[in-house]
This record gives sequence, C-alpha cells and structure tokens, in this order.
Amino acid sequence: MAGCANTAEQNSADTVQDGTVKWVITGANLDNGHMDPHRSQLDSSFMIGRLVLDSLTFLNNKGELKPWLAKSWEVSEDGKKVTFKLRDDVKFHDGEPFNAEAVKANFEHIVALETESAAAKDLLGGSSFKGVNVMSEYLAEVEFEQPFVPFLNNTSSSGLGMYSPKALRENADKLATGGPGISVGSGPWKMTELVAGSGVSYERNSDYKWYPEGVTGIADSAAKLELGFVADDSLLTVRVENNEAQIASQVKPLAAAQSKETVHAQDVPGLPYSVYLNTNRDGIKETKVRQALNYSVDKAAATKAVYGDLVAPADSVLTPATPFVDVKTKASFDVKKAEKLLDEAGWVRDTPDAVRKKDGKELKLSWVSWTPRSDETQAFADLVIDNWRKIGVAVTNEVVEPGEYLKRYTAGDMDLTDWSFMAVDPDALRNHLHSKGFQNASHISDPELDKKLEAAAAANTAAARTKLYSEIVKWANEEAVIIPLHQISYITINNKHVKGLEFDGYGRPLFFNVAEIA
Repeated sequence: MAGCANTAEQNSADTVQDGTVKWVITGANLDNGHMDPHRSQLDSSFMIGRLVLDSLTFLNNKGELKPWLAKSWEVSEDGKKVTFKLRDDVKFHDGEPFNAEAVKANFEHIVALETESAAAKDLLGGSSFKGVNVMSEYLAEVEFEQPFVPFLNNTSSSGLGMYSPKALRENADKLATGGPGISVGSGPWKMTELVAGSGVSYERNSDYKWYPEGVTGIADSAAKLELGFVADDSLLTVRVENNEAQIASQVKPLAAAQSKETVHAQDVPGLPYSVYLNTNRDGIKETKVRQALNYSVDKAAATKAVYGDLVAPADSVLTPATPFVDVKTKASFDVKKAEKLLDEAGWVRDTPDAVRKKDGKELKLSWVSWTPRSDETQAFADLVIDNWRKIGVAVTNEVVEPGEYLKRYTAGDMDLTDWSFMAVDPDALRNHLHSKGFQNASHISDPELDKKLEAAAAANTAAARTKLYSEIVKWANEEAVIIPLHQISYITINNKHVKGLEFDGYGRPLFFNVAEIA
C-alpha cells in the first residue's frame, strides 16, 4: 500500500470552520506511562510527541533531511563530533529560550539512568554518546566515543525532541504520565488537558514561526486539536466516516481499503511484522528447529488470506524500504525441508498428527503478545500456528496486558513474541541483535556480530554500510533468529472536512497547518 490511495480532492477554497480538528488513534497504552517519547518505545508516543516537541532536524516525505531547530550542521573529519548551528528565535511554551543549553539538557535527560530510556537513548547512540559541548549560546557540539552515523537522521525523531529545560528541571519524574504544564516543548501545539483513557486536548501555539525548511504556515490553521483514544481499531474508520473525527491514524489495511475517505499509506522502513525466537529456550536454541519454523510458514498464503492483495509477505528481517541493504532473497515455503530439519535435530513423531518429541519432551512453545491486538493480527498468528502444528510443533499464543507482558519479556519468560519496528536506518538491527540491544528478544549474544553491528553504525560511506548490513541481514535470515512474516504500511485516513494534513518521512501525520472545513 505504498503512496496514496482513494485520494479525494480537497478544495483549498473550502470554507474554514470555527471548530476543532479531531484526530483518533489506538492510544490505549499511552496511559501506562508512555507520554514521554524520551522514555517510551511506543510508536504512538513518538507520533503524538511531534505535536509538542520540535527536533533539531526534519525528515520530509521524500526522505530528505532538512533544518528545523538547527539551521545547519557540520560533522567533524573523524566523525565523532556533530556541531549544530541553532535558531535564535525559538521560545518554549513556558517562555524559556531554545539554545545550546537546552540541547544539552534534553540529551542529558535521555541518557540519565532515572529516565530509563531505551529507544531514545539508542537513537542517541547508546554507549557511543559522550555528551554535548556548549560552544556558544546557539552552537551545540554533540560528541561521540566513536562515530555514530545514524545520529543525524535520528535527530528528526520526536524521540530526540526538545522539552523546555524548565520542564526537565521541575517535572522530569512526571513526563511519563504527561499533562498540561508538564509536556512542554516549543511545538505548534500546547497541551491543555489530558484525560486518562480518553484523549488529549491542545491549543495552537500562536507564537509558532519556526517551521521546518520546506513547511510554510497558513493563516487559517485550526485553533484547537482534540486527540481521542479508541480501544477497538475497527472504530477508527467509523469515527471518520461519521465525522466524529476528521483524521484517524494506525488504520489497518483492510479497513483502509474499504473506506471511501482519503487514504495515505506509506511503506515503512525498518523491521517487518515478525516473530522473534528466544534462542535461550529449549528447542528453539537449535538452529535447525528455528529454520524449520521459518520454512514451514506459508507467508504468501497467510498474507493473502488475511489481507488480500493489500499487504505483501516479508522475505527478510528488514523491509525493502530500508536503505543500505542489498540482499536479494525470497521467502521459501518448504514443508518437506522443515520436517527433514526437525528429524535431523532429533525431534520426531510417532504419527502424522503427533507433537514431536526429543528425549521424551514434547516440542511445545509459548508465543506471548500484548493487548490491544487487532483481529487481523490475531487471524494471521492463528494461521502461522496452524502451519507449525502441521509439522508437529505445538504453539500456544497468549495475549496479555502490557504490564504482564513487560514482566515476562524482561524475564525472558517466553519462547516467541511478535512486533514490527519502524526505523529510517538499518541500525535498528543493533537494538534487536546486539548482545546489549534493548529489543534483543532473541537473546543473541555473539561477540563477532556485536562488532559488525558497531562497525556498521560507525561506517562513513554508503558502500561500507551496505556491505556490512547486507552481511548482517544474510546472517539473521539464515539463522532464523527472527522470522519475518509480512510487510507493514503506516496508514492514516481523513475525510473531506479537513485540509492541510501533511506527512513526514516516517509516514506519520503532521499537524502544522490543519484546519476544519465545511
């Protein structure tokens, strides 16, 4: 579902209403301490963080990195320092000035132990990040222990967005739950109300004039924005079709295809929807068993059954939209090969319908997922589990509340889990495959792989990065520590009662210029 489909005309001459633009998402988990994109790993957190928090750079919908709070930047010859020349006309919502000290305060907040950051800290380079040197009031030098090439693109994420230094000083311990006077940035919207389980209200920042390069403000932008949370993603399109909201994000492919509204669907770089195999667990610690699980999934059939022609099966651990990878592969569905691998690994069965056994122990696996979980995702998982049942592997899928999931995930108390991961750089594999990666659900610990991931992040040419990441992807595909299942698109729909909606390079909606129209 690349690009735009069902595109209805929006007449710029339509009458602007004296109303409020309404946007809905599936934001149920935001109540669980995920309002701070410096700390949270949720895509929802990064998406709505953009309303309040501006970034040093901006990634436009063409994938081009543009100036925003930083007017320009320069990378040192050794690649260990990035110096940003900052705008001098930016004010935070509380009146504090944006300057080099603000950059320092934000990046120090991200790496502080008490912040418990994972995703944002990783965007900042993790252990490679050394600190911020304030060269002058509007000149900030970000220094690394070793070159970290993904950093520049990462500065476009709201995960590295800028809070008011006052908010960091006075409310650092409250940012996770957020709220008016707490979630304070320099963005185009100011938070006015947060109702747990319901949504967030915003008013336009009337002083806003520091748009990213290439974005121009409009005079008739809406004065208010209401963000609503829905627990059931099937309600997203209903809300827009009934004009209870003008915009909905995180829409599922089938719902988007059936909608008569304007649809924006963007192929997502990063990791496709995949199953992660805990290599510390009995059974799947064996490479041949993991390979058998991969060969036995008919990804094309499962994708077709659940999504029709709207979604493509996944062939590799990184999506085709991800740069710096040159691995030509095709997902192989080969039941006989899967059964042969299991036999070779010593997992046998007495009858065609039996669960395989080895040393008297059955090959039974636990697959743990978290709520909310869409009907489409569950249907897809059920088909995968049925494929595994046919080769003698019994898998039980448990869907648990986020708190229980985090507890079990942290303890490694699961054989399998599933997710997709949006990232504009293949460095996302470092947090999934490095021994210290914050999303290393496969529990990989391979010193040589660690070195290669670190070298890829430090490589300063496209050719060098492509070579290293292609080797890493090939290894991950062959070892089957991650089983890619299907590609993903970031989907937003809007009706005819709104104009000015734009999108960034991540496929997320931007609300610089939205207005309600008749």
